[in-house]
Amino acid sequence: MMTPTTSCPGPGDTKSEDFWLEERFWGHRLWDQQTPWLVFLEFLNVAESAHRSQTLFDVSKSHYPFAYYPYLRLHLRNIMFNGEQQLQTIAEKVTDSASAWRQWTDWMREQARGLDPDEREFSYLKQRFSSFQHFALLIRALKSSAVEGDLNKRWSSRFIFPFGRSSIFVDVDVTKDDRIESQYINFGRSGELLYQMLARSSRASELARVVPVKLLSSNKWDELVRLLQPDWADNRTIKRGAGVSSFVPYDAHPTFELIGQDWYNLLTLDLPGFDVVPYLVTIGAFGLFLYQLHTSSYILQRDRIPPIICEAVAPRKGLVRELSVDNFDTNSNLSMESLNAIFAQIES
Repeated sequence: MMTPTTSCPGPGDTKSEDFWLEERFWGHRLWDQQTPWLVFLEFLNVAESAHRSQTLFDVSKSHYPFAYYPYLRLHLRNIMFNGEQQLQTIAEKVTDSASAWRQWTDWMREQARGLDPDEREFSYLKQRFSSFQHFALLIRALKSSAVEGDLNKRWSSRFIFPFGRSSIFVDVDVTKDDRIESQYINFGRSGELLYQMLARSSRASELARVVPVKLLSSNKWDELVRLLQPDWADNRTIKRGAGVSSFVPYDAHPTFELIGQDWYNLLTLDLPGFDVVPYLVTIGAFGLFLYQLHTSSYILQRDRIPPIICEAVAPRKGLVRELSVDNFDTNSNLSMESLNAIFAQIES
């Protein structure tokens, strides 16, 4: 059953939109340029903010207009992605630890971005590491965990593996005059939709118990990431949801139940370490895909969700591959068919 929500944008909220149709049926917004990993990272930013305010998966707090306050973590990002080249160069060429620390902190004081002049202080790191070389080794190890590192050239739009709460931060742009601006390209709100869907599933209260333990808790890797940040850095957040807010048009939907059940099952398997994360990434993105197919089928008044034919890789083209290609095209066109049906209804 797909139950329309009672808190979607009204006419007064959409005056700036030339045309408000897709959003009415699919929500705002399914962003086709957002990869599964970026959807998951955006979801984590929403979940962490909600957990901090003690409203994790509280459906009453997830309706339109929806806003949350993710961390900026600018010291961490400057170290990891803005100044990493200089850091490694100094580590290789300067053998004396004290001299290396002095050269690098002087460089960061001049080159760090997005921070006020009095915030460009990185000397706290010297007290937390036995040598500059050990510090550089940690940065190199953490950089190997970069998520979607080849996609984003801008340093403020690069991310590390979400080891825990200290490793989660939002996508932003840092302007030439060091102003912080929200970006909606890498984090295009599909992660916000995923959060809102899980908040509307029957597993929401159970997920509110297991998600903090599995995804937001402290561990030895997240403690290492926390060492890179000053103690007061956690106070710096940015508001997301200003302007046009994300929303889901349904209070209940079969896909919400599927995602919620799958995520709960995965999170309660007690898989070692971070092994569960890639599966959550895949299931979350697949759930959004099913949501689009299911909603399109509902609009077209079809009895069932379209099948998904997956090809088993083989050396030669066979019948299954042909069926898979045709099925892919059919499913890809389903949203446009749905919009055409809506247009026809309006015209009639």
